[in-house]
Amino acid sequence: MFEFWFNYPLHAWRQGELYFASGWPTWLLLLCLSLVLLLLATGLYRQRGGISAGRLAVVWVLQSLVAAVLLLMLWQPVLRVDEIRETENRLAVLLDVSASMSYGESDVSRLQNALQALDDGLPGDLEKTFKTSVYSVAGDLQPLLSLQEIPGPGLQSRLGDSLLQTMQQAAREPLAAVVLVSDGSDNGATAARPDWWRELAQYGVPVYSVGVGREKLPEDLELLDVQLASASHAGGIETARLTVRHGRAGQAALKVYDGERLLVSEPLTLAASADESTHSLTLPLLPPGVHELRFVLEPWAGERNLQNNLQRRLLRIGETPKRVLYVEGEPRWEYKFIRRALDRQAGIRLVSLLRTSPNKFYRQGVESPDELIDGFPADRAALFAYDAVIIGSINAAQLSPEQHDNLRDFVASRGGSLLMLAGSSGLADGGWGRTSLAGALPLRLPDQQAPTFSRTKVKVALSDMGGFSPITRLSSDADENLALWSQMPEVADYQLPGELKPGARSLLEISLDGQASPLLVQQRYGRGFSYVLATGGTWRWQMQLPSDDQRHETFWRQLL
Repeated sequence: MFEFWFNYPLHAWRQGELYFASGWPTWLLLLCLSLVLLLLATGLYRQRGGISAGRLAVVWVLQSLVAAVLLLMLWQPVLRVDEIRETENRLAVLLDVSASMSYGESDVSRLQNALQALDDGLPGDLEKTFKTSVYSVAGDLQPLLSLQEIPGPGLQSRLGDSLLQTMQQAAREPLAAVVLVSDGSDNGATAARPDWWRELAQYGVPVYSVGVGREKLPEDLELLDVQLASASHAGGIETARLTVRHGRAGQAALKVYDGERLLVSEPLTLAASADESTHSLTLPLLPPGVHELRFVLEPWAGERNLQNNLQRRLLRIGETPKRVLYVEGEPRWEYKFIRRALDRQAGIRLVSLLRTSPNKFYRQGVESPDELIDGFPADRAALFAYDAVIIGSINAAQLSPEQHDNLRDFVASRGGSLLMLAGSSGLADGGWGRTSLAGALPLRLPDQQAPTFSRTKVKVALSDMGGFSPITRLSSDADENLALWSQMPEVADYQLPGELKPGARSLLEISLDGQASPLLVQQRYGRGFSYVLATGGTWRWQMQLPSDDQRHETFWRQLL
């Protein structure tokens, strides 16, 4: 009925644009229409005779409609609808050919099902309208000249990279849409960027996804990721963080190989509350050199895709232990117990600089008589010889602005680790928030006149983030780890830390006036990491715990 009265279907009116072919302005049409309506009303009023007002109104409306139609015809209305010319625009079909596509739920693989659908061709209207280009997607994007020439199974599904690469080709040839045929999610690096989706949307090309295979595989295990440092020092203990995707709850067996030698075999408990779980694994001591580590999940019964059960990592063990510089501004218990905890670690060589008077420092752990003879390193080269720096309760004014800059660059450029400790002359009370180093810290230190350091005992609690961090892992079992932290003695003091910066993570917390306040905060800065430990009283853990309890030593070893 709509098309009968308006000559074109409704969707054409919704998508089209109405304009006047006469070229006369619209305001002139409205002006003429207003004058005609006024003249009609005046003429009827003068000739009304004995006709009632209602009848006059009906006559005026009918005459006005006729006049409006005549005026519109003079202006020559035209409906313009943009239509795609046949085969002028391209339709890109991206076919996932990663290894998982070679598996299926029957004798036919997911890839074969997808190829059969593509071989049958597109629906008639689409095939007439678009020129179709087919690409294979795995590690990279490759055009397919024939569906019979499929490349071998790929080890990755870099869907994000391939989509962006396809969009970039739209600048050279009109691209109407992209159809992505895949069985899983992206495991490349592009889709992890927060701005990736916005970058894709800027091209204005629609993307349609076609899923192949079951959405959930209860019998499948997948080792999604292994986070492990790429380099370590002789005698250092390394902890790997593993992310496992599982279709159901149960037990999984993890094995770690160094080449062909079995290093670790450990069971993993997979909870039913989530499809992904995170686990920690401490590696045994390894000799200096390059080690190719293989992390392997033993397959479950009935599991067909075994290629996603494996992750490889390279770990380089240096010849020398990690060198740590600890600068302290006053003799205190924390200094003594940190030295005691780290002196027992074979992978750490601690060099300390204790300020005993305004111009005098007490050196411990130096390798030569000239090391730190003039106090804190004055140049970048001397400072960059260390792997980590601890700044204790020392006023920022004790170091020059150039030394502040060197400390900042030590983290950002050298890739070192910086730990700031609380104290009466530490953090905000030491003026560190007003130095160039403040930009590298994970906190915005308080800017106030009143002291922020308090010698009040407080209870330490593990934060949500801390439960996943290898730094605060006292046990590989999450519940036991939480229990061990809840049993820790109070620390001797605390310092108001300030506001967390974006990207910073609070690993340990204390309760102040009923509110959680960060105690241990971590942040990546440039190539390195910066930390703030807002207490100088962890020594009470060693004093209050049994002599054979290693929690204090474990914490400091993992922190550094």
